[in-house]
Amino acid sequence: MAVLRKPSEGHCLTTKSKPSNLSGTIRLLKRMVEDGVIRSSYYSPTDPELYFLPAIRALTEYQIKHEKLCGDLYVAYENTGAMKHWEVPAGYEEMEKLGLEPDRQMLLNGVICFLEVDRGTEDYFTKKGILGKVQRYIELARLHPGKRFHVIFTAIDGKQTAKARCSRILELLEDYPRGNQFLTLPHRWAVSEPLGAVYMSPKSPMGLALGVQSIGAPDVQPANTRESR
Repeated sequence: MAVLRKPSEGHCLTTKSKPSNLSGTIRLLKRMVEDGVIRSSYYSPTDPELYFLPAIRALTEYQIKHEKLCGDLYVAYENTGAMKHWEVPAGYEEMEKLGLEPDRQMLLNGVICFLEVDRGTEDYFTKKGILGKVQRYIELARLHPGKRFHVIFTAIDGKQTAKARCSRILELLEDYPRGNQFLTLPHRWAVSEPLGAVYMSPKSPMGLALGVQSIGAPDVQPANTRESR
């Protein structure tokens, strides 16, 4: 995804101003729609009009919001100069068998990071919710004991505030002593301070920065875990 913005604006997919080239670009896009070169979808006055190739399926309103959140993370991490790889993990047989579908995967400061962009639509303590994701990532780690990775849950304001959502995730993670493997933070913190000491875990509730030193090793294997309900 991309958005037009003024050069003076910060690096982000979201913009509230109109760049000088906006009207001309829109006229060009509309002519391309009329000529059948691309297609477009309009959702609401507060959402952007989307343009895409004819063979591409239009995004739903939910998908638009989710992709914008992921896109803002990409821009934030890319502009640090510390990110060497970014992808939507797909086609990995092992992950498919485990039922893992990370929103994004990146290599940042030499560390593999799986990103889970949490919009507050999933519950906490069920197999289909946050708990199930944590258990599946632990299983992935057991299959590859020599590889260390972070799992980062970002949260946005919704029925709960982002901070309240993070607190609940940290509470869940306390039953799984995995050092700093699992991290959480408000989404806006990751966008504004991608390399800052803003990533929280039960072991480091005051926050830590991402890097080779942050990953460490799990304290112990999970024990006395909460039963799914």
